[in-house]
Amino acid sequence: MALPHLDTNTGLPPAQGLYNPEYEKDACGVGFIVNIKGEQSNKIIKDAQTILCRMKHRGATGGDNDTGDGAGVMTGIPHKLYARILRDEQQVELPEPGRYATGIFFLDQDTASLCEKKFEELAIECKLKVLAWHNVPHDTNVLGRSARAREPLLRQVFVTGEQEKELFEQRVSMNAIKVDLFE
Repeated sequence: MALPHLDTNTGLPPAQGLYNPEYEKDACGVGFIVNIKGEQSNKIIKDAQTILCRMKHRGATGGDNDTGDGAGVMTGIPHKLYARILRDEQQVELPEPGRYATGIFFLDQDTASLCEKKFEELAIECKLKVLAWHNVPHDTNVLGRSARAREPLLRQVFVTGEQEKELFEQRVSMNAIKVDLFE
């Protein structure tokens, strides 16, 4: 069996089957849990928690041995959960999936309100509307001493727009680029 031709710039094989080199990312200690049929399930999250707990050996702990370099789970947007939370906590009705975007900000406690205001201004420039800001629930009991001393404020934003889906996605991407430049 012949080896696939590798791109001379990237060293990666061409797209084939489920593989696409556009999705390649550099990472250390990565585990993947998926449902091959694309079915949404809380079991995927529970399995992801298990794999994260089993990857403690990946290192990157601080001097207090309780502070790591961070780990997370990437999922699709859990629309039903977010719709319920925003309706119950803020009386905000979330549009249908695909008609809004959400992101999480890791903010300095002292400048959080200024950053949120600046984001809202950038959103308006991109013809987007901020629907809500949400405090992200998290458990600080698991943080090491070093991490606790530098813990950011976690704020989630929800935005929408009146544009057609493709233009809306472009506006969200444009806004994300402006936010990156703002840093």
